[in-house]
Amino acid sequence: MESNDWGLLPDRVLGQLRQREWDNRSRLSQRMTGDRPLPIRVGLKPPSGKQGLAQMARLREFIEAWRHFPHSTCVTWEQRSYRDLGEVTVPKTLEIPSIDSLIDCLGPEAREESRHWEKIMKPIVAENRELYPVLSKHLNTFDRMSEGDAHIMAALLPQLSHGMGHGYYLRGIPIEGVDTKFIETYQSLIEAILNFLYDNRVIALGGLLGWLGCKSRPRNWLTLRTLCPTLTELMGGHELLQLPAEQVMSGVLPVDRLLVVENLDSALSLPHLPGTLAVTATGKNVAWMKADWLQSTPVGYWGDIDTWGLDILSLAREHCPALTSLMMDQTTFDRYKHLAVREPTPKELTPYHLTKEEQALFVGLRDAEGTNWRLEHERLPQDYVAEQLWLWAGV
Repeated sequence: MESNDWGLLPDRVLGQLRQREWDNRSRLSQRMTGDRPLPIRVGLKPPSGKQGLAQMARLREFIEAWRHFPHSTCVTWEQRSYRDLGEVTVPKTLEIPSIDSLIDCLGPEAREESRHWEKIMKPIVAENRELYPVLSKHLNTFDRMSEGDAHIMAALLPQLSHGMGHGYYLRGIPIEGVDTKFIETYQSLIEAILNFLYDNRVIALGGLLGWLGCKSRPRNWLTLRTLCPTLTELMGGHELLQLPAEQVMSGVLPVDRLLVVENLDSALSLPHLPGTLAVTATGKNVAWMKADWLQSTPVGYWGDIDTWGLDILSLAREHCPALTSLMMDQTTFDRYKHLAVREPTPKELTPYHLTKEEQALFVGLRDAEGTNWRLEHERLPQDYVAEQLWLWAGV
């Protein structure tokens, strides 16, 4: 042990306690619920005989600091024998037996935070004090909750019942006196409370939305652009629209062929193609391409000629094996290589679902000097793009 590695003083110990046991809300919640046992013990590192004799002034400071510690009942002491000093009683451990003792030791700031939590919890537990352990696991939420929000929570909980959200999105469920954004803001806390009140059935049904029976909020939006007037008319007169990926998967769209384009601006510059719908700006969100109806529909994919563009092509082909890659070939790259730029962080492993030609292109993008090149698909001239798409569509 180093000569200075002994004798923790109260300020340092209390700082450690605040950081490790109080500001760490997860640990504090575990202490409050009994998931992490009490007491909390902190070794004060009393010195060995040799250390104490070498720094006697510091030893006296160490002993006096803990002798005058306001919460002396939390300090355990032991006798040690020091040559030339005889038997000396030194502080050995700080032992915090309860949360109340921890608050007392940490002082006014911790006491004020504790009072805030009690004030916020009070209206929620008014009808059921057994909720305290559940609420204690959400201290971070109570840090930011106002007293007004606590009363709103108390008014909301009795209105929520199993299945009441059937046919509604969460924002549309029929409740009184509470804005539905409130439910989204405190969804995790509400879910935990209801799960306790209803014997874990909320979690068993997939969480709050499943228990209420609400429809899931649409996600994975796809941007669609019709490429011919007839298709625009069939789409209600809209050339450009957005649909959730789930809706595209579940419903057969009235198209002869589908064209997936990596970049939105490139999709906006596409030529007219009869019976063709373009889907764009999907990134790696291509799982929707496993839809049954797409397996019997001609599908083309056009993205960047670089390692990541070919990786997305591979992901798309995994879901839709019959798709055709467009302008992602060696001929296109060689023809417009003068427009290529360096790819800063290329993908290392060759994707699995590429044709032999595409795999060779992937490998060949790295030159003899070890530089990877990328040809962004929006750099291709419009006349070349139109020519290749017309060939694909057979027009």
